[in-house]
Amino acid sequence: MKTNNLKPFKNLNQTFSDILQIGVVPKDFDFPAKHLNSLYHSFGPFVETREQVPFSWEKLDNRPLIYVSMGTIRNSINKIYDALLPALAEFTDYQIVISKGAWTGDGILLDNIPSNVLVVEYAPQIELLKRAALCITHSGPGTVLESLYFGVPMVCIPVSDDQPAMAARVKFHCIGEVIPWRKISKKRLVKSIFNVLNNNSYRARCMVLSEKIRLGCGVDKAVDLIEKVLKIK
Repeated sequence: MKTNNLKPFKNLNQTFSDILQIGVVPKDFDFPAKHLNSLYHSFGPFVETREQVPFSWEKLDNRPLIYVSMGTIRNSINKIYDALLPALAEFTDYQIVISKGAWTGDGILLDNIPSNVLVVEYAPQIELLKRAALCITHSGPGTVLESLYFGVPMVCIPVSDDQPAMAARVKFHCIGEVIPWRKISKKRLVKSIFNVLNNNSYRARCMVLSEKIRLGCGVDKAVDLIEKVLKIK
């Protein structure tokens, strides 16, 4: 194996920059830490304008919106949809948009879709979150942080990778409820959805965090710091 005379890393810290480290998990949303790396700076989610995603806006009515995103990779688990669809059918006063991702077209059977549910492969997530009362998510960092940015409480169904860690932060800060996917059921989902929708404290705490995060958020601030460290004029 060609190594180009590079020495192997002995620990995880060696993989980080010794000049500047930038992250997107806001300090106010993280776990308490006594010792913070002075090189690390978080600027929150980079919520920017994205390429337009086709969406049938005319299908939405005046009911409050629940947005559901199970991501684009770990989203092919029948057990989740087997519990999710009948649970959502209980909330007829709400309209639900499920962004299922293209991967779910392979082996996932979305039968008996409730009349209050609209299923699409991809959705304009930012625009939908702006009007959502609740986000049901796989707990991917992008969806969690964008929900938080817009003050939307969550029901998290983490699957793998960094999703359990993000869901744990949601639970720690009391801005939503968490159901591990292996323990999911219609009954548990209905209970969690009902709790988050009807307990105003979830949204209140979410809005407080949202306001704090927006103050320190943005690509421009991150770029300014990079230029300062690199002394770019």
